[in-house]
Amino acid sequence: MLSKFLKQTGLASYLLIILSSFQYVQAAEDNLYDFLWLDPDKKVYVLQNKTYRKKGSLFIEASGIKTIGNPFIGSVGFGGKLGYYISEELGIDFFMNMYSASPSGNFDGVVSLNEGEPFVRYAKSIMGGTLLWTPFYGKVNTFNKIYYFDWGFGVGVGLLKTETNLSTAGTDNNTAKKFVSEDGYLGITYKTNFKFHINKSFHISIELQNFHYQAPGPGELDNVRNIRQEGDKKLNTHTDFLLGFGYKF
Repeated sequence: MLSKFLKQTGLASYLLIILSSFQYVQAAEDNLYDFLWLDPDKKVYVLQNKTYRKKGSLFIEASGIKTIGNPFIGSVGFGGKLGYYISEELGIDFFMNMYSASPSGNFDGVVSLNEGEPFVRYAKSIMGGTLLWTPFYGKVNTFNKIYYFDWGFGVGVGLLKTETNLSTAGTDNNTAKKFVSEDGYLGITYKTNFKFHINKSFHISIELQNFHYQAPGPGELDNVRNIRQEGDKKLNTHTDFLLGFGYKF
């Protein structure tokens, strides 16, 4: 019973500290917090003071991209971004991502074992815009140097250009295998990112971005022409990891 009580009280204390810290991070710059839980007889006031301000600033970023989650295609790319902060927390950006893709070892393994290609679809480019919300900021002290960062989120819409082997996937080896370009797919994008400030102008960005869209999968095989028909549209996800370098005007 004693050990159970200690575990419960320890967990409660840990959660209390986390919640109190979370409240502090969310505080606005002009808020003063009275931490009476530290000591009823003493008052500790903390003033949030943001070192790197964003309101009214324009920024650009260039990023290297690694697409993740596609077992049959290896894809890397390059991205560019232009954005503007309306306030310290709200902003907008417009982005363009370009990709270069090639079959992975899994793709070659399926071809050699099954004598037919698996169905794949990969991105050639994505362009769109997002609404930014950056409610969190902080600093990390490492090797006697303080690094400031912002943590934010974004949601928006975009247009995805793709290539696919849908018409020849799963057909016999007598059919010429080919990838063809598809019309663009409109979709919803959302992301989270960290911006580590080098100085008042330059920053390093780490971002994880998802893009959801509906596109047809493989349908029935036309045995006369030996061509795969389009199937029903299904929800697809494209995920990118971006590492970039930016400049704020």
